[in-house]
Amino acid sequence: MTTYNIFIVLTFVIASLILILLFVIFFFISQQIILLQRKTLFFLKSLGVNNAELSLLTTLALVVPLSCGIILSAFLSFSIQDLIMSISYQHLNFYHGF
Repeated sequence: MTTYNIFIVLTFVIASLILILLFVIFFFISQQIILLQRKTLFFLKSLGVNNAELSLLTTLALVVPLSCGIILSAFLSFSIQDLIMSISYQHLNFYHGF
């Protein structure tokens, strides 16, 4: 197995582990948000708010902060990648064909 193939396999393994970790964290965050909103949801239900509005409220409370965080982290990770690649191009003898 060549060094390039090992690098590609290692990249896919690390990316897969990061995605699995992201989904596990999303699950636990959403579970805690729902538990924290339970009293508020019961109160709103007693005021006569229908289930569709309560579901929309809970969904937006989950999706909006996480999507903002994912978008910001993507741009930050691209800038960090550019920084690391420029440092490695200037000081090391590595060549990346991508």
